[in-house]
Amino acid sequence: MTTISDALAGPQAQEFSYNDADMVIQANAAGGTDGLYSENYSYSSGNLYNKGGVTNTYGDPAHPHAVTERSNGNTYVYDDNGNQTCRCYPGLSIQDRLPPTLRSAPFGDPQGTLCELATRGTHPSRALRGRVRPAG
Repeated sequence: MTTISDALAGPQAQEFSYNDADMVIQANAAGGTDGLYSENYSYSSGNLYNKGGVTNTYGDPAHPHAVTERSNGNTYVYDDNGNQTCRCYPGLSIQDRLPPTLRSAPFGDPQGTLCELATRGTHPSRALRGRVRPAG
């Protein structure tokens, strides 16, 4: 796919360029008023190395295709099966984001970074989900 035309969005056209391995190396959307973007992508050893100026690090030998850190400061943790167990966002205080009944729950990492839990279950400490925004 090299082009998507959307008559309802403006009209808007999305265009994609690929490398010899058929991986997207450039994508952009023009026209319309929403969802406009232009990004470049690069790869290393088959993994997405850079997307839109943010670099990915793959630092877990047990999971060689799983991002463990991004240059924007986000870090990611995986269990033995490769399931993501934590998305950690720098600069967010867990105490500022939880209701009082959950403030003693085991969220976050030793540096006090808020983690978005991806576990399933009905226990309140495992049901926190959704987007987390910095205070301010």
